[in-house]
Amino acid sequence: MAVDINKLSRGEQIIGVSGIVLFIFSFFKWYGVDIGGGKVGGVDIPGFSASANGWDTTLGLFAAIIALIMVAQIAATKFGGVKMPDLGSITWGQVHLGLGGLALLCMVIRLIDAGDGVGRKFGLFVSFVAAIGLAAGGYLKFQEEKSGGSAPTPPAA
Repeated sequence: MAVDINKLSRGEQIIGVSGIVLFIFSFFKWYGVDIGGGKVGGVDIPGFSASANGWDTTLGLFAAIIALIMVAQIAATKFGGVKMPDLGSITWGQVHLGLGGLALLCMVIRLIDAGDGVGRKFGLFVSFVAAIGLAAGGYLKFQEEKSGGSAPTPPAA
């Protein structure tokens, strides 16, 4: 089975890339604490270092799982031929918009509320940017559904 990325709308492409990036970087360091050692009264005091990734925090875990759900739904429908159930008055674009917004909210809270003396690490910032991508992709998918299911065409040059 060949995966043709051209089957995806712009919003679905953004969700796919952002979701995969957020999932991968959820395993990187998000937070770290370094307490230096030294000598006190001639006694060596060892230093201490600890770190945590996205899976060590509840909101980070939620954001990573939301990203996986969003990517899985798109992959299943576009590449697996799965027909998703009808949600009544709610569209799948609205679901993606809501999930993307929720993932972004989780990441905003994680970014702001690191704790005293805790350093934010590279994985947290990349995951935050990926969550912005999930929310933007969800918005675009919602807009694409609203306008008839096709991605807007770029203006002629």
